[in-house]
Amino acid sequence: MSDLIAYPDAGYNTWIDEDGAEAHFADRLHTDDWLAADAATQAAALLMAFRSLNELEFNLWWKLDKTLADRYTAIQKAEILAALKQAQAEEALHLLRYDTEGVGLQAVSLGGMLSFKLDPGQNPPRHSQRALDILRPLIKRGAVGRFR
Repeated sequence: MSDLIAYPDAGYNTWIDEDGAEAHFADRLHTDDWLAADAATQAAALLMAFRSLNELEFNLWWKLDKTLADRYTAIQKAEILAALKQAQAEEALHLLRYDTEGVGLQAVSLGGMLSFKLDPGQNPPRHSQRALDILRPLIKRGAVGRFR
């Protein structure tokens, strides 16, 4: 049993559940990293992807209970949620492919005995480019540039 609580349930920690992620990857190419991961790792990747994408500054209106505001029509809410789900799935795949926890690391030193600098080109991008492209209409202008 995973710890995923899908939107719009109270205390949600994911926009997409396991079934939604499986459906997303069912008709997408190059999903070997997702398919090779066990269910617990997939759920952990979805949780990390949710937290990672929440670092972005969304240009969205939320109610106090953290659900989308009533200013959006049902169709707009469905489109926004579909984009959030797709982006989270793509970000989860990105996290499985690349351990982005160390992104930004410039050098490694082991007590002065061994020290080396990393080539900046070796670091994977912090966020999935596909996820950012999906979310571009929902992100505040200028927020994407800070995460590249």
